Order: sequence, then C-alpha cells, then structure tokens
Amino acid sequence: MFPIAWAVVQVATSETWSWFVDLLKSDLGLVDGLGWALVSDMQKGLIYAVKDLLPMIKHRMCARHIYARWRKNTMARSFKLNFGAFIGVLTSPRCTNSWIQMTTLKGGETAVEELLKKWPISGWCQAFFNDFVKCEVINNNMCETFNGVILESRSKSIISMLEDIRQYVMTRIAIKREYTKKWRCDCGPSIIPKIEKERQKSAKWQVEWNGGASHEVYWDNLILNEREGYVVLLADEMCSCGKWQKSSIPCQHSLATIAFVGADPLNYVSDWLKKDRYLKAYSFVLNPVRGRSFWPISVEGSLLPPMARRMPGRPVKKRKRKPLESKSKSKTKLSREGRAFKYSICHVEGHNKLSCPKRASFFIDSNDSNHEPTKPTNVSLGGEGACTDGIVIGREAPKSTAFISPSELIRMGNRGATHGQQQKQNEQSQSAEFTTSKLSTQQSITAVATKEKF
Repeated sequence: MFPIAWAVVQVATSETWSWFVDLLKSDLGLVDGLGWALVSDMQKGLIYAVKDLLPMIKHRMCARHIYARWRKNTMARSFKLNFGAFIGVLTSPRCTNSWIQMTTLKGGETAVEELLKKWPISGWCQAFFNDFVKCEVINNNMCETFNGVILESRSKSIISMLEDIRQYVMTRIAIKREYTKKWRCDCGPSIIPKIEKERQKSAKWQVEWNGGASHEVYWDNLILNEREGYVVLLADEMCSCGKWQKSSIPCQHSLATIAFVGADPLNYVSDWLKKDRYLKAYSFVLNPVRGRSFWPISVEGSLLPPMARRMPGRPVKKRKRKPLESKSKSKTKLSREGRAFKYSICHVEGHNKLSCPKRASFFIDSNDSNHEPTKPTNVSLGGEGACTDGIVIGREAPKSTAFISPSELIRMGNRGATHGQQQKQNEQSQSAEFTTSKLSTQQSITAVATKEKF
C-alpha cells in the first residue's frame, strides 16, 4: 500500500469526487485510464466521476461491500460460501457452473438475479478481469486499513489532522524502504509462501511438451473418470487457468511445467513484485516541516469550522455515557448496577423472598428435621390470601385477621423450630430424673403386681 493523495471535503458528492479524480488524473498522467484498475466501494459519486473522467479504466467493486448489501435479503449461510467461490473463479466455464450451483439452492434463482441486476458481474468476478493489470485484489481492505490508522487523527482539527497524516506517511515511506533493502531474495517475503502452497498442489500434475513453446499439463480424475488439462506458455508467462496472468505469481500448473524444465520459479514472478520495483516506489521522500512558530501569519484571518449540518433522523437528546459511567443521578448513593445479589435462604443469585421457588420447601424441610411433627396447621383459602390459624398470608387480608408477610412467617417458623427443640430437651431431662428417683407407694405396688403376672 502506497498512499498517493488525500483530500478533505465537506461532503462526498459527485462534484467533490470529480474534482479529486481530475487532479489525480493530471498528476499521474492517466489520460483515459487504459491499462489501469481502480478498486472502490459503492459510492455513487465516485462511480459517476470515474465513468466520466476515466472511461477506459477497469473499475472493480469491493466484494465485501457488495455481499454486505446483498446479504440483507439472503441470510442463508450457503449463499455466503457460494458467493466466496463465485468471486474467485478465473474462467468463464467455472463461472457458469458456480452460477448454476447457486440457482439450485432454495431461493437462489431470485437471489442471483438480484445480484447480477444491481451489480454487474464484470466489476467483482475475477473471470472478467483483464490480464494487463497484474493484481487480483477484489476488496477495499487497503483503504480501510489506512482509514483505521488515521482514525484518531480524523477527530482533530483540520491542520492537526493533516500534519498527523503527513508525518505518518513520511515515516512509513522511510520504514518500508529500509525493510525492502533487507529482503533475502529478489521477491517479497509474502511471495515465497504463496509459491510453496501452489508447489504442493502441483505434485499430481503430469507435463507433456509439444516440441515448441507450450506444454500440456493434465491430471486423470479416476473418481469422475475424466481428464482435466491446461496449456502453459512459459515464454509468455501464461496459463489457460488464468491465475498466473491475474496474480503475477506462477500457479500450480505453471510450477509443474517449471519443474519439468528445471527452472527457478522466482524467475517467473512478475517484475511488479520484484525488489527493484519496490525500492523504486519508495525512493521518493516527504520533506519535513518546521513547527508552527515558523509559519507565516495569514492575512485572510482565522480558519473557520465548517457549517453545521443537520443529520437525518431524530436528534439525540441524551448524552452518550462512558462504558464505566453509572446511570444513577445521585452523587452520594452507590449504584446497584453491576452488583450481584443472593437470597439468604437458597443463596442463589437473582432470587428474592417473593420469587424464590425453594422458599416453601426449605421451610418445611427445616421444620421436619429439627423437631417432631406437631399439630397440623389449618390452612384455608377463603380470603384473598392463604389463612394459617387466623393469620392471612397475602397482599390483601380481611379486617378480622392479622396480616403477616412471608418473611415474618419464615421467622415465626424458625422460632417454632427452636421452641420445639427446647421442649424435646426438657422432656428427655424429665424422663431421666423420673427413672433415677424412687417410685411412690402406689406406683411401686402397681409395678410389683405387673411383675408377678409375667
């Protein structure tokens, strides 16, 4: 990525884009755009400006932007997979096969018709790209990367923003030039892995020489019982699959032919990816600029900010809060947001005394495990709430009964359990004292009579 020019406009319209493209055309000597390629997003102003000023240029549309708009009506995952394969095909027969495969899906015929009607296939499918431009890029990621780098600078005033961008580009050119000088081979470091990946695929191909300047590369597919073949021209750096011409890197068929003749694959990489071209591109520098204290004072007055523009939609009245900012307006009270609360009975997060499903079962189990069963409780549902021995449990109670909340009922149950434990302990102590003490006269006579019977 080599940033060439940038501009600041108030609104991106056809007029502003025409002004920018006209300046770029005169600086680079593009004439009518023949032999050049342009990749952009779906901005209508830019499309019209390029069509008028550069009629012969190959204008490619960003595939990611096309799919983002197309997927609004086609949410199936299968369409995404087929669209990715569709944009990567390099020959017309494979493009036709991908088209037919997408139409066989559910709703695919309507989706493909909408896709081809809104966005012409010649702008985003590699099979329709010419071979003059040695680049297979079909997305706008490089521009988006540059926008991501200057994101913080874009929030500053116009002079500070332009100074930050100038310093970034100035240092980037110097860093890239020094980095290119350290290349160990004649090609870039990212070229070698791509060649190695294609070389591993070339092991299955067989090569036959026709005695001239071309070779036939074929492979017998035993599963489909058919032969797949391509024609390779090493002198012209061409392969009938189309990948070598568009990417400027030898494909698997050409690598099989290069290995057949015993040549070096790096010698067949396009000159646009060689070390000399990179050093030539980064040979120019941006001159440093002195500080603002050395700048001349303008007689035109201070630079005014742009006019406020009303954005579409209802205006936002509430201030956007920070991620860690509390929603509470009180300055002294601690907000309950972000705190986890647990019910004291079940110790489960999110439960309380009204919504806990384990509250009643816990109360019954605790009473059964602590003391003997007592007199059954009379429960009636005649009023607005459950009535327990004259005590109504609920939100509305008759005037003749006493009202008690569920929490007070639990506390009464706990007190009843404690009272039952104390009563049981008193009975056990009294029985022990009774056995150790001497029997009375009437009780001793009864005991002796009972003993004689048995």
